[in-house]
Amino acid sequence: MPGFADLACIYLAAGEGRRFGGRKLEVMLDETMLGLHAAHALAACGLAKLIAICNAENAGLNAELAALGFDVVINRRPADGQSSSLALGIRQVAGSGVRGALVALADMPFVTKDHMQKLTNSFDDDRPVCSSDGIARMPPAIFPQSMWPALQRLSGDQGARNLLSDAVVVEARAAMLADIDRPEDLTA
Repeated sequence: MPGFADLACIYLAAGEGRRFGGRKLEVMLDETMLGLHAAHALAACGLAKLIAICNAENAGLNAELAALGFDVVINRRPADGQSSSLALGIRQVAGSGVRGALVALADMPFVTKDHMQKLTNSFDDDRPVCSSDGIARMPPAIFPQSMWPALQRLSGDQGARNLLSDAVVVEARAAMLADIDRPEDLTA
């Protein structure tokens, strides 16, 4: 069974935060930038490779991610949506010898290392593994190498949700999987 050392992380942090009013990942949440919460959990996992796909506008966040050990890759076209960041991330991990890519979102600050471990324990190289709040399938998710070409063919801001229909599901509390889209989500 693969472990953290067999996986690369693709941390999606290039969104423009339009629904938030811009630059949401640098907003402070409990004295830490919103975009660093999940990054700290990921950095503690011992993954083979840490890639952060970032927006050039978030220079402060990008520097902090680099200090945590992430290779920061700037998405020059963040308006093309999440799929452009996924494709860029897959290009960065291709050929690195890892067996899968753990995809996590920077605007999901409450995801824990323990949840990442449950995902990893459920991964077997054949099928994706995803998180669920009991209703929807979502990231963090692990995609085996066999699915990387499909990830690179995605377009728009849909992300990889459509590729999770056959995924192994790891449930978690909805609060842990909450993402921050609007300012009022910070107080919810």
